[in-house]
Amino acid sequence: MNNFWTRAFTGAVFVAVMIAAIEFSPYTFMILFMVINLLSIIEFYKLFIRNELTPRIFSGIVLSAILYATSALVASGTASAQLLFINIPMLFLFSFLSYISNLKNHLKI
Repeated sequence: MNNFWTRAFTGAVFVAVMIAAIEFSPYTFMILFMVINLLSIIEFYKLFIRNELTPRIFSGIVLSAILYATSALVASGTASAQLLFINIPMLFLFSFLSYISNLKNHLKI
C-alpha cells in the first residue's frame, strides 16, 4: 500500500506542475513537455542498452528535440508551417553522420 501512496503523491505533484505550466504561459508548457519527451527517450534507450543493443543515443535525442521544438512552435502559431521542412534535412544529416560513424568504427579509421 505504501507504493500506492508514493505513486499517488508523485502523480498529484506532476498534475500540479502541469497545470502551473499551462497557466503560466504556452512556452513553459512546451518546455515542460520537451523535458518529459527527452527523459522518456533516455529511458527508452536504457531499455535498449539493458538488452545489449547499441542505439544512436545522441542522434535520437537531438532529432527528438528538433522534431518536438519545430512541431510545438508551429502548433502554437509562433512559427509558420514551413519550419517543419527543416526536419527533413536534419533527419538525413543525422542518418548520414550515424552511417559514417558506424563505417568508421568498422574500418577502424
